[in-house]
Amino acid sequence: MKSINYYIQSLFSYKNFKELFNSLAFAFIFAFIFQTFIYQPFKIPSGSMKPGLQIGDYLFVEKFAYGYNNSSLSFMLNRFDLFSESLYFDNPKRGDVIVFLLPRDRSTHYIKRLIGLPDDEIQIKDGQLYINNVAVKRESKGQQIDIEQNGIPYVKNIFKETLPNGVSYMIYMENDGKSYRNNFDHNDTPVYKVPQGHYFFMGDNRDNSIDSRFLKKVGYVPKNNILGKAKILFWTSDFSVLDFITKLKTNRAFKIIK
Repeated sequence: MKSINYYIQSLFSYKNFKELFNSLAFAFIFAFIFQTFIYQPFKIPSGSMKPGLQIGDYLFVEKFAYGYNNSSLSFMLNRFDLFSESLYFDNPKRGDVIVFLLPRDRSTHYIKRLIGLPDDEIQIKDGQLYINNVAVKRESKGQQIDIEQNGIPYVKNIFKETLPNGVSYMIYMENDGKSYRNNFDHNDTPVYKVPQGHYFFMGDNRDNSIDSRFLKKVGYVPKNNILGKAKILFWTSDFSVLDFITKLKTNRAFKIIK
């Protein structure tokens, strides 16, 4: 009868250790390739993209949507300037929901909607978005009570906004529009002239989003700071496994992001 020591020695044999090491190395290489070149998971940290994206939502960012650059590298490699230019760069489209690195802090990721392309003129007048001096179409869709991160309920006006290229989405706006008004009126702004090679982003939760309107905090985002396109919402805080099994109801989970 074989002793316990025999089985312990077999468990920790060179052959088994080598197989375990190879499996872990393969898993690491696969994860690196998957996150760098295909899809990277991302968790929504704030409510700036409500009502479409909620705090705690998990999504996949499509890394190959616009090509590859330093920002799309994973495992902290994005802090090093390994590429001088973007590879296979494809221009983002107005209305895309995009994850990018903050221009003034490349360790911080932001997710916003692309509003302004290079050479565009963007302005907000009395809460109304203008692109190249033309008001963006906006339709009222009623009101909704929303709980912000401070736990206070706010009455939100819901609008369907349609960009010049036909992309539509829902936005939130508060009745008084004073959430970030301390020293800057984000609903009555100067004209922003988007520089070449840069983009202008805004959150869908217009009165609770630090975005390109705030030049000293975000401002214009260089194309090389784009990580990828938010593509698939694969898990949400309101997802119910029971509803999924019994009613085929997924709430917002497993949806393509628009």
